[in-house]
Amino acid sequence: MMKVRKTVKSICAITLALLITGMLLYPANLDVYAAGQLHVTLASLDGVGDDFPGFTFELYKVGTLSRDASELDPEYADLGIKIPAADAFDPSKEDGGTEWQEAWMGSAAALANHIKHPADGETSAVPLETFSGITPGKSISYDGFRDDLYLLVGNTVKYNHVYYTPLPMFLWNVDAQGIDAVVKVTSHSDVLKHSLMKVWDDNNNKAGDRPKAIEVGIFYGSQLIDRVKLGGENGSWTYKWKSDEAEDTYCYIGEKDGKEFTKEFTPGANDTEWSVREFTKADQIVDSEAKAAAANLISYSPIYERTSSDSLEAFIITNQYEEEVPPEPDEPDKPTKKVKTGDEFKPILTVAVITGAAILLILMLIKRRREK
Repeated sequence: MMKVRKTVKSICAITLALLITGMLLYPANLDVYAAGQLHVTLASLDGVGDDFPGFTFELYKVGTLSRDASELDPEYADLGIKIPAADAFDPSKEDGGTEWQEAWMGSAAALANHIKHPADGETSAVPLETFSGITPGKSISYDGFRDDLYLLVGNTVKYNHVYYTPLPMFLWNVDAQGIDAVVKVTSHSDVLKHSLMKVWDDNNNKAGDRPKAIEVGIFYGSQLIDRVKLGGENGSWTYKWKSDEAEDTYCYIGEKDGKEFTKEFTPGANDTEWSVREFTKADQIVDSEAKAAAANLISYSPIYERTSSDSLEAFIITNQYEEEVPPEPDEPDKPTKKVKTGDEFKPILTVAVITGAAILLILMLIKRRREK
């Protein structure tokens, strides 16, 4: 019995010694799967209030990254996307240097596009984790395994007619050190700007017929979207509005009483552009001041102009004053001139000829008598 106990103790001692020796000789084996925290903060955004809905981020495991090499997982290996090695990062330069940024961000964007829009027949990738409601300044964390490469993808959020999109980014956990990163966000607006100007071509209202106010309709295609009064109390002959046309339902962004308001509408199949039209008849006008001044518009003829650029569409209505020209006085009747023809009778000439012939005959008779 004593021999059995001694044998067991010897085996335990040898086993413990081997474990300790292994730990001393191969310490790295203990943290092969050691986790390092991936910590990401969303950058601040200008013009975003407390009612910003927040982004939804998805984290995907896409490959491995070490200080010596990088490699995408088999399902992404044939996409032709190259991942820069970790030692290409230059800590002395902002964001690791321009070359690193272009390669790093470009590869992340390409891989994100493939994951979010798989080809026909491909299985959609499943994220490791989803983070919702992430607002500017808020952080997300994930315990990533050593040398694993991750891709963080965020959705686009529309807020106050501006579209915000987080840039896809790679996250990694080289040597189980973890990483702290900031998600950058791009923004763009699909809001178009429009302006309306009224010009009076009436010699500075010399005739005094210029209306104090007019009413103009703003149309999209055949739809009347808004009525605006120009002139009136504030004397302004200009108006500006905006439109958000990025989705199937359009949004008109106008102004009334100094406050911005919106109106949504769905364009018709043949509605493709904005236009304006001045209402010239009282029964077409809603505003009371413009209605009262409508009679004066009879003296004006409107001319419409439209110019367009990448940032502004401008409409100009020029009203030309048409002065009444007094009719010319009737001229007195002039005597009618006779048309001369070859057969016209000439009595004076005829009498002269007859008289001359008679005188000549008398002279001839007198001469004959003398000769006798």
